[in-house]
Amino acid sequence: MDASMSVYRTAADVAPTTIRGAGSHQPSGRFDIIRDMLERMDTFTQEGQRYSMRKIVEFIEGQLRQPLHSGQRNQEALAELASGLRRESERPSPNSVSFSHRAKSIVALLEEISHPR
Repeated sequence: MDASMSVYRTAADVAPTTIRGAGSHQPSGRFDIIRDMLERMDTFTQEGQRYSMRKIVEFIEGQLRQPLHSGQRNQEALAELASGLRRESERPSPNSVSFSHRAKSIVALLEEISHPR
């Protein structure tokens, strides 16, 4: 098992209901835009995918710099996940399906801890 998969499972285990219930409250517009980009990723040209991946990674990293309603361990796990997304987006031929799947989970977690109920 590679390190990124291990971290992914750790983050998913931290808040599994957050991932499943991400749409259960009114999300902010920025998160809506990112989710829309992720949903449409497979319709973009390869250059459009790379551009979108960079923008999504920048958004996630920006969110991680904000005060979050989360423990230090969760923030460290999210930072490591974001680092994995950055590595994927910088590959010569990034896998947009894998990127989108992982990014959706991170975005759902970030939205939940950025806007607690």
